[in-house]
Amino acid sequence: MEIEIDPKLPERFEHTDNTKRPLSHLRWWYRPFIQTATWESWNSDDEERRAGWFAAWPSGTRYAVRCLDGGAWDRTTNRGMFGSLEEAMAVATALAEKLKDYRIIED
Repeated sequence: MEIEIDPKLPERFEHTDNTKRPLSHLRWWYRPFIQTATWESWNSDDEERRAGWFAAWPSGTRYAVRCLDGGAWDRTTNRGMFGSLEEAMAVATALAEKLKDYRIIED
């Protein structure tokens, strides 16, 4: 199973009631993916926040594992945030294996 990193998601994907999702969202049910964020993407000059960010994410990049699995009514569920791609990939891969029988659309 391929785990996508920073996939191009459908418009309003993180702001849609799960009971009203269009067909374009079906392939994402029970399919974990990884979203990256960097300190630079926050556009903040707050030095205290910057220090906290780098304390949690020493490389400057945060790797979040997310999955559309009904854990939230209108967005994907956060399955963890990690300081390395390897950690995030291990969690996403294990989750994908666990959820593979629930997928609506197969690869």
